Amino acid sequence: MPFHRTVSLIHQGEEVEVDEGLVALIRALWFRGWSTTMSCQNLGESYEGLEKSGPHWDCWRELHLGYVWLRMPTPSALEFLQVVSASPAFAPRLKGAMDPGAWHVHSPVRPNDGGTFAVMDWVEVQFPEAQLDDLTRLIA
Repeated sequence: MPFHRTVSLIHQGEEVEVDEGLVALIRALWFRGWSTTMSCQNLGESYEGLEKSGPHWDCWRELHLGYVWLRMPTPSALEFLQVVSASPAFAPRLKGAMDPGAWHVHSPVRPNDGGTFAVMDWVEVQFPEAQLDDLTRLIA
């Protein structure tokens, strides 16, 4: 069950549940032809109902509190980030990972069986919830 209230949208013939705070952004991303696979309107809040696992749980939750999270296939994410980074308002937010208002962008590496590793075929993008409306206007 999702943590945030969701809205049912139809995308490519399938019903998809999207956090209500992200509906406009997700529709704008889809309109541009960019795919999304998962999202959350406030990642830190979504940890509240989960069982704590490990000594740094509260720090992890606090780090993500107030951050929107998008998971996108790599090609879509790269096109999206190219558009965002071309905007004078957003470009600095993609460069200084520790600066206030900075974005966090990464592609996870996971272990495979047999001791090898692989880069996943998606990119995770996190940005402050306070930037959501400006980003949606930029993308729309």
